[in-house]
Amino acid sequence: MREQRKNFAKSANRALDIFEFLSSKNGPARAVEIADALGLAHSSAHQLLTTMVSGGYLICLEGVRYFPSPRTARIGGWLSKCYPNIDGLYAIIEEIHDLTSETVTLSMQSDCVMRIAAIAGEEFREPLSAMGWQVPVFGSIIGGAALADISPKTISRLGRRARRQRVLSSGIDSGRAYLRELHRFRVKGYASGLAQAPGASPSWSIAFKLPQEDTRANVVIGLAGPVARVQNKEREIVNIMYRTIRAGLRDIGGSSL
Repeated sequence: MREQRKNFAKSANRALDIFEFLSSKNGPARAVEIADALGLAHSSAHQLLTTMVSGGYLICLEGVRYFPSPRTARIGGWLSKCYPNIDGLYAIIEEIHDLTSETVTLSMQSDCVMRIAAIAGEEFREPLSAMGWQVPVFGSIIGGAALADISPKTISRLGRRARRQRVLSSGIDSGRAYLRELHRFRVKGYASGLAQAPGASPSWSIAFKLPQEDTRANVVIGLAGPVARVQNKEREIVNIMYRTIRAGLRDIGGSSL
Protein backbone atom coordinates (compact mmCIF):
# COMPACT_ATOMS: atom_id res chain seq x y z
CA MET A 1 0.00 0.00 0.00
CA ARG A 2 2.87 2.37 0.84
CA GLU A 3 4.48 1.72 -2.56
CA GLN A 4 1.12 2.40 -4.25
CA ARG A 5 0.79 5.76 -2.47
CA LYS A 6 4.37 6.59 -3.49
CA ASN A 7 3.58 5.86 -7.14
CA PHE A 8 0.40 7.98 -6.99
CA ALA A 9 2.39 10.88 -5.55
CA LYS A 10 5.03 10.54 -8.25
CA SER A 11 2.40 10.52 -10.99
CA ALA A 12 0.75 13.63 -9.53
CA ASN A 13 4.08 15.46 -9.52
CA ARG A 14 4.79 14.40 -13.09
CA ALA A 15 1.38 15.61 -14.25
CA LEU A 16 2.13 19.03 -12.79
CA ASP A 17 5.60 18.92 -14.38
CA ILE A 18 3.87 18.47 -17.74
CA PHE A 19 1.82 21.62 -17.22
CA GLU A 20 4.96 23.51 -16.21
CA PHE A 21 6.80 22.29 -19.31
CA LEU A 22 3.92 23.27 -21.61
CA SER A 23 3.85 26.68 -19.93
CA SER A 24 7.58 27.19 -20.56
CA LYS A 25 7.13 26.10 -24.16
CA ASN A 26 4.06 28.33 -24.53
CA GLY A 27 2.49 25.90 -26.95
CA PRO A 28 1.60 22.26 -27.62
CA ALA A 29 4.24 19.53 -27.51
CA ARG A 30 4.64 15.97 -28.72
CA ALA A 31 4.75 13.08 -26.26
CA VAL A 32 8.38 12.26 -27.07
CA GLU A 33 9.35 15.91 -26.53
CA ILE A 34 7.63 15.96 -23.14
CA ALA A 35 9.18 12.64 -22.12
CA ASP A 36 12.69 13.72 -23.04
CA ALA A 37 12.35 17.09 -21.30
CA LEU A 38 11.12 15.50 -18.05
CA GLY A 39 13.39 12.45 -18.16
CA LEU A 40 10.50 9.99 -18.47
CA ALA A 41 10.36 6.69 -20.34
CA HIS A 42 8.37 7.23 -23.53
CA SER A 43 5.87 4.52 -22.52
CA SER A 44 5.34 6.12 -19.08
CA ALA A 45 4.87 9.57 -20.61
CA HIS A 46 2.35 8.23 -23.14
CA GLN A 47 0.36 6.49 -20.40
CA LEU A 48 0.30 9.62 -18.23
CA LEU A 49 -0.66 11.88 -21.13
CA THR A 50 -3.45 9.53 -22.13
CA THR A 51 -4.76 9.54 -18.56
CA MET A 52 -4.71 13.35 -18.45
CA VAL A 53 -6.58 13.51 -21.77
CA SER A 54 -9.21 11.06 -20.55
CA GLY A 55 -9.62 13.16 -17.40
CA GLY A 56 -10.20 16.26 -19.50
CA TYR A 57 -7.06 18.08 -18.36
CA LEU A 58 -5.27 17.90 -21.72
CA ILE A 59 -6.41 17.85 -25.32
CA CYS A 60 -4.63 15.94 -28.06
CA LEU A 61 -4.09 17.85 -31.30
CA GLU A 62 -3.83 15.89 -34.54
CA GLY A 63 -3.27 12.77 -32.51
CA VAL A 64 0.33 13.67 -31.62
CA ARG A 65 0.54 16.97 -29.75
CA TYR A 66 -0.73 17.82 -26.29
CA PHE A 67 -2.07 21.06 -24.85
CA PRO A 68 -4.01 22.09 -21.69
CA SER A 69 -7.77 21.81 -22.05
CA PRO A 70 -10.26 24.59 -21.28
CA ARG A 71 -11.02 22.72 -18.05
CA THR A 72 -7.70 23.96 -16.65
CA ALA A 73 -8.44 27.63 -17.48
CA ARG A 74 -10.43 28.26 -14.30
CA ILE A 75 -7.62 26.74 -12.22
CA GLY A 76 -5.08 28.89 -14.02
CA GLY A 77 -7.20 31.99 -13.57
CA TRP A 78 -7.49 31.39 -9.84
CA LEU A 79 -3.73 30.75 -9.50
CA SER A 80 -3.02 33.99 -11.36
CA LYS A 81 -5.10 35.80 -8.75
CA CYS A 82 -3.21 34.05 -5.94
CA TYR A 83 0.17 35.10 -7.39
CA PRO A 84 -0.52 38.14 -9.57
CA ASN A 85 3.08 39.37 -9.45
CA ILE A 86 4.92 36.10 -10.02
CA ASP A 87 6.44 37.10 -13.38
CA GLY A 88 7.73 40.28 -11.79
CA LEU A 89 9.33 38.28 -8.96
CA TYR A 90 10.99 35.97 -11.49
CA ALA A 91 12.35 39.06 -13.24
CA ILE A 92 13.79 40.34 -9.95
CA ILE A 93 15.80 37.19 -9.24
CA GLU A 94 17.07 37.09 -12.83
CA GLU A 95 18.25 40.70 -12.54
CA ILE A 96 20.01 40.06 -9.23
CA HIS A 97 21.73 37.06 -10.80
CA ASP A 98 22.82 39.16 -13.79
CA LEU A 99 24.23 41.85 -11.49
CA THR A 100 26.06 39.51 -9.10
CA SER A 101 26.69 36.32 -11.11
CA GLU A 102 25.61 34.35 -8.02
CA THR A 103 22.78 31.83 -7.66
CA VAL A 104 19.50 33.48 -6.65
CA THR A 105 16.34 31.74 -5.48
CA LEU A 106 12.72 32.62 -4.89
CA SER A 107 11.24 30.50 -2.10
CA MET A 108 8.08 30.26 -0.02
CA GLN A 109 7.60 28.80 3.44
CA SER A 110 5.48 25.66 3.50
CA ASP A 111 5.13 24.80 7.19
CA CYS A 112 8.56 23.47 8.23
CA VAL A 113 10.35 23.75 4.87
CA MET A 114 11.15 26.43 2.34
CA ARG A 115 9.98 25.43 -1.14
CA ILE A 116 12.15 26.72 -3.97
CA ALA A 117 9.79 28.22 -6.54
CA ALA A 118 12.42 29.55 -8.98
CA ILE A 119 16.17 29.67 -9.38
CA ALA A 120 18.50 31.88 -11.44
CA GLY A 121 21.98 30.41 -11.87
CA GLU A 122 23.36 26.93 -12.26
CA GLU A 123 25.68 26.38 -9.29
CA PHE A 124 23.21 24.85 -6.83
CA ARG A 125 20.66 23.27 -9.16
CA GLU A 126 21.92 19.72 -8.73
CA PRO A 127 21.94 19.61 -4.89
CA LEU A 128 18.63 21.45 -4.68
CA SER A 129 17.09 19.01 -7.15
CA ALA A 130 18.39 16.11 -5.05
CA MET A 131 16.71 17.70 -2.02
CA GLY A 132 13.35 17.94 -3.81
CA TRP A 133 13.67 21.72 -4.29
CA GLN A 134 13.19 22.35 -0.60
CA VAL A 135 15.33 23.11 2.46
CA PRO A 136 14.39 23.07 6.16
CA VAL A 137 13.18 26.34 7.63
CA PHE A 138 15.38 25.79 10.69
CA GLY A 139 19.05 25.73 9.80
CA SER A 140 18.77 27.60 6.50
CA ILE A 141 19.41 31.28 5.88
CA ILE A 142 16.28 31.68 3.75
CA GLY A 143 14.35 30.05 6.59
CA GLY A 144 15.89 32.53 9.02
CA ALA A 145 14.76 35.41 6.84
CA ALA A 146 11.22 33.99 6.78
CA LEU A 147 11.05 33.70 10.57
CA ALA A 148 12.88 36.91 11.55
CA ASP A 149 9.71 38.81 12.45
CA ILE A 150 7.66 35.86 13.72
CA SER A 151 6.67 35.65 17.39
CA PRO A 152 8.68 33.31 19.67
CA LYS A 153 5.53 31.35 20.50
CA THR A 154 4.85 30.65 16.81
CA ILE A 155 8.49 29.67 16.26
CA SER A 156 8.33 27.29 19.23
CA ARG A 157 5.25 25.57 17.81
CA LEU A 158 6.92 25.34 14.40
CA GLY A 159 10.01 23.80 16.01
CA ARG A 160 7.90 21.09 17.64
CA ARG A 161 6.25 20.29 14.32
CA ALA A 162 9.64 20.21 12.61
CA ARG A 163 10.86 17.62 15.12
CA ARG A 164 7.76 15.48 14.60
CA GLN A 165 8.22 15.72 10.84
CA ARG A 166 11.95 14.96 11.22
CA VAL A 167 13.07 18.09 9.41
CA LEU A 168 14.89 19.47 12.47
CA SER A 169 18.13 17.63 13.18
CA SER A 170 19.52 17.28 16.69
CA GLY A 171 22.32 19.73 15.87
CA ILE A 172 19.93 22.55 14.92
CA ASP A 173 18.75 24.89 17.65
CA SER A 174 15.24 26.38 17.73
CA GLY A 175 15.50 27.83 21.23
CA ARG A 176 16.89 31.01 22.77
CA ALA A 177 20.12 31.06 20.76
CA TYR A 178 18.11 30.80 17.56
CA LEU A 179 15.78 33.59 18.67
CA ARG A 180 18.83 35.79 19.27
CA GLU A 181 20.01 35.06 15.75
CA LEU A 182 16.58 35.95 14.37
CA HIS A 183 16.68 39.20 16.32
CA ARG A 184 20.02 40.00 14.67
CA PHE A 185 18.48 39.33 11.24
CA ARG A 186 15.51 41.54 12.09
CA VAL A 187 17.76 44.45 13.16
CA LYS A 188 19.88 44.15 10.00
CA GLY A 189 16.84 43.88 7.74
CA TYR A 190 18.10 40.70 6.08
CA ALA A 191 19.55 37.30 6.99
CA SER A 192 23.06 36.12 6.18
CA GLY A 193 25.42 33.36 7.15
CA LEU A 194 27.04 30.06 6.29
CA ALA A 195 24.89 27.62 4.32
CA GLN A 196 25.57 23.97 3.62
CA ALA A 197 23.60 21.84 1.17
CA PRO A 198 24.28 18.10 0.76
CA GLY A 199 26.52 17.54 -2.23
CA ALA A 200 27.65 21.16 -2.39
CA SER A 201 30.60 23.09 -0.97
CA PRO A 202 29.92 25.47 1.94
CA SER A 203 28.44 28.73 0.72
CA TRP A 204 27.58 32.15 2.11
CA SER A 205 23.93 33.07 1.80
CA ILE A 206 22.04 36.37 1.98
CA ALA A 207 18.24 36.50 2.11
CA PHE A 208 15.50 39.13 2.11
CA LYS A 209 11.93 38.46 3.17
CA LEU A 210 9.43 40.19 0.92
CA PRO A 211 6.46 42.15 2.29
CA GLN A 212 3.48 39.85 2.76
CA GLU A 213 0.63 40.21 0.30
CA ASP A 214 -2.88 38.75 0.38
CA THR A 215 -1.61 35.16 0.60
CA ARG A 216 0.09 35.97 3.92
CA ALA A 217 2.85 33.62 2.80
CA ASN A 218 6.50 34.08 3.80
CA VAL A 219 8.25 34.69 0.47
CA VAL A 220 12.03 35.06 0.42
CA ILE A 221 14.62 36.02 -2.19
CA GLY A 222 17.97 34.42 -1.37
CA LEU A 223 21.45 34.54 -2.88
CA ALA A 224 24.26 32.06 -2.35
CA GLY A 225 27.80 31.56 -3.57
CA PRO A 226 31.30 30.53 -2.42
CA VAL A 227 32.08 31.81 1.06
CA ALA A 228 35.17 33.82 0.12
CA ARG A 229 33.45 35.47 -2.82
CA VAL A 230 30.12 36.38 -1.24
CA GLN A 231 31.03 37.01 2.40
CA ASN A 232 33.79 39.43 1.46
CA LYS A 233 31.34 41.41 -0.69
CA GLU A 234 28.29 41.07 1.56
CA ARG A 235 27.61 44.79 1.94
CA GLU A 236 27.93 45.40 -1.80
CA ILE A 237 25.66 42.46 -2.63
CA VAL A 238 23.12 43.46 0.02
CA ASN A 239 22.90 46.93 -1.54
CA ILE A 240 22.39 45.42 -5.00
CA MET A 241 19.68 43.09 -3.73
CA TYR A 242 17.93 45.82 -1.76
CA ARG A 243 17.86 48.26 -4.67
CA THR A 244 16.78 45.62 -7.19
CA ILE A 245 14.04 44.18 -4.99
CA ARG A 246 12.74 47.62 -4.03
CA ALA A 247 12.64 48.83 -7.65
CA GLY A 248 11.12 45.55 -8.84
CA LEU A 249 8.35 45.60 -6.24
CA ARG A 250 7.57 49.19 -7.14
CA ASP A 251 7.29 48.26 -10.83
CA ILE A 252 4.86 45.40 -10.15
CA GLY A 253 2.83 47.39 -7.66
CA GLY A 254 3.89 45.44 -4.58
CA SER A 255 4.69 46.70 -1.10
CA SER A 256 8.11 48.26 -0.52
CA LEU A 257 10.83 46.75 1.60
